[in-house]
Amino acid sequence: MRTDTASEKLHLVYATDRGYRFLAMVSAKSAICKASQPERLVVHLLDCGLTDEDWATFSDTLRKGAEAVEVRRHQVSTEQFGGFTAWKGSFAAYARLYVAELLPEERWCLYADCDTLFLDDPLKLLAECDPAVALKGYWIWYDKPCKPWVRDPVESWLAEHCPGMDFSQYLNSGFLLMNLDWWREHRLMERCLDFFRRFPKVPWPDEMALNAVCHGHVAGLPEGWGAFPDHAFSLPRARSIHYVCSVLNAPKFKRFWGYDDATAVWVNFVRSVLGVPVRQACGVPGWKWALGRAYNHLFRAAIATLRSLPGLRRWRRLDNVAALFARGENRRALSAGFWGAR
Repeated sequence: MRTDTASEKLHLVYATDRGYRFLAMVSAKSAICKASQPERLVVHLLDCGLTDEDWATFSDTLRKGAEAVEVRRHQVSTEQFGGFTAWKGSFAAYARLYVAELLPEERWCLYADCDTLFLDDPLKLLAECDPAVALKGYWIWYDKPCKPWVRDPVESWLAEHCPGMDFSQYLNSGFLLMNLDWWREHRLMERCLDFFRRFPKVPWPDEMALNAVCHGHVAGLPEGWGAFPDHAFSLPRARSIHYVCSVLNAPKFKRFWGYDDATAVWVNFVRSVLGVPVRQACGVPGWKWALGRAYNHLFRAAIATLRSLPGLRRWRRLDNVAALFARGENRRALSAGFWGAR
């Protein structure tokens, strides 16, 4: 771990088209709120089709109350990716491959997907920059439970097309500390684009390409950074949440937990910091959200009671559901005051 980071700036990068611009703004604002020294944060937006009005809203919102934060716009054309596989209808995911070229003077950056939320100081990640690796991120299934229907297709595809890969060293591409010097030296952008030309219909586009071309030169971030919502609150402290597979603008009520705590953390941030009503934030009427959260609290008590019964203590289903409820230090993230604390 590096200790000489007191004067360094963290370059935080997002890529978005119009469909994800609000999510990107929320994520970047949460990073600013939790940064111990916001003036050391530089937010870069890889603009894949925003209007000037969109950009003005994004930059003005981030700077409000944090005028020292630097916000930069980099316009990226996605036409060159037209023959590749779109991810959830968007080609913006490919823009991250150009970060080393777009930030030629920088040695490191933190790339975050738009559906992320910071619960801890992002500047702490400067200490994790390791010149020996190309990427540091969140291990998707190394020492974590993973549904077979998620893992098996990925392993099968990689085993066929990239034989010899160690599947335990597979990073999620949505929260990455990127060694830009390493990227330039090893021509990673060109190698990723060559990967797409060879495999234009790859199932998980940028993620599989990055893991394949950087294989053997990746490492994991400290526990809690980039955690998925079904795992984040099983940790002593969630540092940032990546809402992969969650639809934040249209959350579903689940019969086992109502509206879950991880989604509530995001909604509460949007309400308390951005002043956006529940319905505008996530599409759920305020009354329905309140009932869903009350249901969640009741179910939390029911799960705790069931887990205390000797015959049910080892029931895995209960453990999986219990992991969705914030406990200990993580419960602080559910309070409005959490976002005002450094």
